[in-house]
Order: sequence, then structure tokens, then C-alpha cells
Amino acid sequence: MAAIASETRKSGIDVVGDMPWGTHFCLFYDTKEDLLDTLSAYCKAGLEAGEFCLWVVAAPLTIDEAVAALKTLTPQAERYLADGSIEIVSARHWYITGGTFDLKRVTSGWHEKLARASARGYAGVRVTGDTAWLEKKDWKDFCEYEEGLNEAVLNQRLAVLCTYPLAVCGAVEILDVVRTHQFAIARRRQDWEVIETAGLKQAKAEIKKLNDELEQRVAERTSQLNIASEALREARMELAHVNRVTTMGQLVASIAHEINNDQLDINEPILEIHRHHAQVEHHTRLGSGPRARRFGSALRRILHDQAQRDGDGALDLPFDHRSAWRPRVGYGERTSRCRLHVHAPGKTVGIA
Repeated sequence: MAAIASETRKSGIDVVGDMPWGTHFCLFYDTKEDLLDTLSAYCKAGLEAGEFCLWVVAAPLTIDEAVAALKTLTPQAERYLADGSIEIVSARHWYITGGTFDLKRVTSGWHEKLARASARGYAGVRVTGDTAWLEKKDWKDFCEYEEGLNEAVLNQRLAVLCTYPLAVCGAVEILDVVRTHQFAIARRRQDWEVIETAGLKQAKAEIKKLNDELEQRVAERTSQLNIASEALREARMELAHVNRVTTMGQLVASIAHEINNDQLDINEPILEIHRHHAQVEHHTRLGSGPRARRFGSALRRILHDQAQRDGDGALDLPFDHRSAWRPRVGYGERTSRCRLHVHAPGKTVGIA
């Protein structure tokens, strides 16, 4: 039931806009043109939305005039009329039985139309009925009918628009009509007016209050989500930092383990030094210069430390920075080679 009440439909009337199922409102009109323009647009919107439409007309408006107005507004009017998507009937036929208004028969007629329309696959029923036929003797019963109609359409796929000519409505009648409908609109020579009942005003105020509360809750929730998002970002950064530190620690531990277990080949760092000795050689000629001397001293320290870890034997480091570097000239470039042999108990390490 809640889903029916919240489902909105296009009314086809600009000042009304969308309306939910179960809407029961009224129109006060001044001229026949005002009535035709409004009701043809109202029915057109329902037909295009897959609804069944019932248009009850009363003199001075005729069925032929209603059909012509609908055809002028939509080229699909012939098809809608042919397949029974809309019925245009006279008020005398619909409302009066034996010269008397029959409240129960009319109300049950709406529900019968709804049941048939639902069985045929229509989205719902849209109704409009004119009251120009209404006489003083039927006014009280009709007001009772209008008031009961509010309950009859509640939570039903029904929308009802009742129309009243301003020419025959006095102040008392207008008050009665407004009281028995959810809201009222008036069209006088192409101009629109909206007459809101006290109930409608209260409903709008309640809706505004609920919307304001919802916006406040959304703002608060958004702020909470922003704070949580920032905390999550900081936690991810901290986790990434911990992962990097852990990885570096594991790498250092792995290298230390390989060194301690004689799994790291000393030839690799020495060969790396050899591959980059060109920078040293650039600043040395014929094996002389301070950089060459520093290079030899550094290399002796590296080899000495490795030999100490490998065994207790003394190192033989016949490294002479004056004779170790032997520049050769070839193909227009000067290159060099380094010959070095290191002796330790049980192993010899050498590069050339």
C-alpha cells in the first residue's frame, strides 16, 4: 500500500505537476474552453502513462466536443478510443439512476472500472467528472459522496478530478467543495489559481519539516563519512610504512644470513667495483693519482674484512696502485684492466 501512495503520476496540469495515486482534487472553471483545455491535457497524460481514463461530461459540454478536443491534442486519440483506453460518457448516464443521484452505485462504479482496467493490464484509472448537471436537491448527497470518495480512493490506483462551473457555485458551495477535496484549483480565462485546504497546508508543512530533518541527517552522516574516510587513509599510509619497514628488515636479515653462512660470493661486489673503475681511471694516468691510491686502500679493506670472516689465515694483497692499472689505447679510446689476486686459507679470489 505504501508503494502505491508514493508512486507519482503526471497530472498533465502545469499548476499541479506530479500527483500520487489516491489523489482527489477539484477544478473551478469559468469557460468551456478552460474546461476542455484542462481535461484534454489531464486525460492525455493518463493515456500516455498506460492508464485507463473515464471522462464524464455534462451540458453544455458534449461528448463530441470532448472527443474533438482530445484529437486536437494527441494524434493517438483515435487509437485510444478504438481500443477502449478511454471512455467519454454523459453525466446523466453515469451519476443519475431514475432521476436521483445514487451515491453507492457511483462509488462502486469507480471500483468496477478499476478492477476491469487492472485485469486488462492498465497501470490504474484516471477519472474526471463534471457537476454542471447537479441540482440543489442533490447537493447534500453529492457533498457526502465527495467526502466519502477521499476514503474510497485511498491506497487505490485511482485519481479523481471533479470539475465545478463557477457560474453556478456560490460562496457556500465553494466552501463545501474545497472542504471535501484534498486541494482545489481554479482556471478563469486562462489564468490559474491554487486553493489550498488547511489539511494540504498542514501536509506541506509536515513534508517540509521532514525534508529539513532529512537534509540535516544527510549532512551529519556525510561529515561522519568524511572523518572515517580520512582515518582510513591515514591507517592505510601507516600500514604501507610498516610493510616497507618489515620488507627492509627481512632483506637485511636475509643478506646477513647469507654472509654468515658463506652463501654470498665475494666475486660479485668485486666485479661490480671493477665494472665501475672507469671513473677512477679517468682521474689516473699510468696508475698514479690520489683516487687510485684511495681505491686500492678501500679494496684492500673490503677483501681483508671478507677474509677475516672466511677464515683465520693472513691475506696476501699484492696490490700496487702504480702497477695494477694498465691503460691500453685501442680504437681511439683508452681502457684499463686490473689484475688482482687475493689468497686466503682454502680459497683464491681474483679479477682481471
